[in-house]
Amino acid sequence: MTRTLSTGFEMSLNQETGAPSVWIEVIPAGEIQGRDGRRFKNPSPERVVSRFREDGASLPIDIEHSTELKAPQGDPAPAVGWIEALEVRNGAVWANVSWSTTAVDLIMNREYRYYSPVFLLEKNSNKVLRLLSVGLTNRPNLYVRALSTEGETMDFLNQVKQAAGLPDTATEAETLSKITALNADLEKALNREQTPDLTQFVPRADYDALSQKALNAENALAAQRKERFDALVNQEVGAAVIAGKITPATQEFYKRMCNSEEGLASFREFVKAAPVVTKESGLSGRKPEEEKALNAEAVSLGRFFGNSIDDLKKYGGE
Repeated sequence: MTRTLSTGFEMSLNQETGAPSVWIEVIPAGEIQGRDGRRFKNPSPERVVSRFREDGASLPIDIEHSTELKAPQGDPAPAVGWIEALEVRNGAVWANVSWSTTAVDLIMNREYRYYSPVFLLEKNSNKVLRLLSVGLTNRPNLYVRALSTEGETMDFLNQVKQAAGLPDTATEAETLSKITALNADLEKALNREQTPDLTQFVPRADYDALSQKALNAENALAAQRKERFDALVNQEVGAAVIAGKITPATQEFYKRMCNSEEGLASFREFVKAAPVVTKESGLSGRKPEEEKALNAEAVSLGRFFGNSIDDLKKYGGE
């Protein structure tokens, strides 16, 4: 976890012209002691420089750290200079600065004499990780304490935003509004005596009862439809037997073939086209012509249902 801190140094000026230098030291080498007595470490200046280069963006120089304090609140925070490059010199980090005319005037008129860099620090070790910005200031010691408080507050605020499911860019007002809404939702959830909106909610028992009732009704309708369909199939197959289009021995076979609307429709077409294949002979109760009729019928079955004669012999006698 990291936090933002700052310390102050006296600004280096061009002694001949009084104009601000193009190169300024922003992070001293080794261990750094601020004017308020706190100590920071700069063990990896090359890493600070490489992170700046990886970002590919200039860093602002503002007045009184407005980038860190005013900009997050939506207030103007104009830059008076830009850090265009960083380099390591004897373990210290130096910045190449392009100053605005405003900054030049402020410095040459001695309205501002100091600058205060803002670091990103490793919280436990106080190691400098990254340079964030630089501010012109005349009271670096006082500002160090204020920025430290702001940094820790902002770090906690960012944790609150994350816990509330908000982006880091959310304002304090948006964060407060979100927390208020979450508390209201929690209160509603815990309030067991609160009357629910019956246009949106129903008691669970009523819902389960209605669901079971609907399921029972659906099952009853399905059973009725099947009963009516089975009766219709029996009627159609029985009529075909009476008409002599199929043999009594094959009734169950045809009933199984008519297990759907499509199967029943095919059976009806088959009956229309099939010849009369059964006739009583009266000889010892035998029906010698039935075997021949069965063979003719099997041919018709193969045409309409795609079944072989063996299938008919196997299932037709059931």
